[in-house]
Amino acid sequence: MNDQDLPHIAILGAGPIGIEAALYARFLGYPVTVYEQGDICAHVLKWGHVQLFTPFGMNSSPLGLSALSAQADDFRPPAANQLHTGTEWVEQYLLPLSRSDLLHSCFRTHNRIAAVSRHANAGNGQGFRLLIEGTDGRQHHEFADVVLDTTGTWGQPNPLGSGGMPAIGEAMLSSDTLPEGMLFLRRIATPEQMAATSGRHFVVAGSGYSAATNIIQLAKLHEQDPAVRCTWITRQQPNERGPVKPIPDDPLEYRVHLTSRANELATNADWVDWKAGTEIESIGFDGQR
Repeated sequence: MNDQDLPHIAILGAGPIGIEAALYARFLGYPVTVYEQGDICAHVLKWGHVQLFTPFGMNSSPLGLSALSAQADDFRPPAANQLHTGTEWVEQYLLPLSRSDLLHSCFRTHNRIAAVSRHANAGNGQGFRLLIEGTDGRQHHEFADVVLDTTGTWGQPNPLGSGGMPAIGEAMLSSDTLPEGMLFLRRIATPEQMAATSGRHFVVAGSGYSAATNIIQLAKLHEQDPAVRCTWITRQQPNERGPVKPIPDDPLEYRVHLTSRANELATNADWVDWKAGTEIESIGFDGQR
């Protein structure tokens, strides 16, 4: 095949998976466009203060390292067992990779994909039509033969209510609409956001690693301010282990530590009230709380 025969690949999302997918496609000669509604790796940077529990060797690829080595003779990759924060991962690997010769011209940042459909005029039923929206709100169509959705889950957090449904009032709440000092987040809060709240009572809902990370950060805040207290709500019934389910023979040491520390706080800390077997029916703001 010549270059004109190769299908055009549209990649949605310029995060870690989007960047790596684009790199491999470009290495094989495919024309690629990466669409990103914000900046490159914007979602990773939103939790940039959080330490990954996977080491750098699991968060990089052989082709990525080769591309960076080809860009700079003095490039020295981090050690394979290095544990990075999200920000360090972006700065030391992902952003330099996005600026490499193979990739730098592929990105269309601040272009939101509003919809994707089959291209009705494609003779063999293949091909896709992308509805793209710029920062000015104007929309236009572009076309691709292959679409890879690598937008991830950061922008699609689980709702608080039971059965996968939002709790009553949840859709009306966000930290952007609340008064200064009030915090409502569906993801991991930064230590600065926690410290800047006007109240000392926090509610954490969920039993995953984001919840565990929030609890551990609250423990550090509690060391500075003993008035801090937390209600931790999880759906599963109470048990001696704690809210976060350990992985048997987990090979990732930091994830073991994260799980163990969060469960210890839930079951032993007097400032944490773990309400197991509990569902959230409604949530609202009364003007003060």
